[in-house]
Amino acid sequence: AKACIERGLHVLVTKPATKTLAEHHELAALASARGVLAAVEVHKRLDPMYADARDRIRSLGPLSYFSSYMSQPKHQLETFKAWAG
Repeated sequence: AKACIERGLHVLVTKPATKTLAEHHELAALASARGVLAAVEVHKRLDPMYADARDRIRSLGPLSYFSSYMSQPKHQLETFKAWAG
């Protein structure tokens, strides 16, 4: 992303955009200085399955309590742990 921003290109990155908050601030400052857009994709918000669930929940009317659970295969968690440290 940084190389693209330095060349004046807009970027769309998946989350997390960086590993540290300091790197995030650096990327944001660079994008601002170069006058380009740097955005983080929030793909689940527009995912058809999530949109359907949202619409179904809204059709139930006002809720005072809601609980949900999203699971991931263990190997994905191990991969993330190895990457994130």
